[in-house]
Amino acid sequence: MSAIPVKDVLLSEEEYLEGEAVSLEKHEFVAGVAHAMAGAGFEHNTIAGNIFAALHSRLRGQRCQPFNSDMKVRIQADEHVHHYYPD
Repeated sequence: MSAIPVKDVLLSEEEYLEGEAVSLEKHEFVAGVAHAMAGAGFEHNTIAGNIFAALHSRLRGQRCQPFNSDMKVRIQADEHVHHYYPD
């Protein structure tokens, strides 16, 4: 069950973050709307793991650092705020 309420109105960033902090599911936040994320399968996790391992090895000692899909990214685009779990 999700802790992010289903509303007919847009969520504020604060409402999204409060709900996401206690939610059992991950949600991406795009311009006021929280979107539940589907779970990943074996193939997806294998590919993502291999890419992370290769990037981690290649970037060791550099300023850039790879993260897995549990790292949330905040993007400010004009007046909209988005939160994604990219991988």
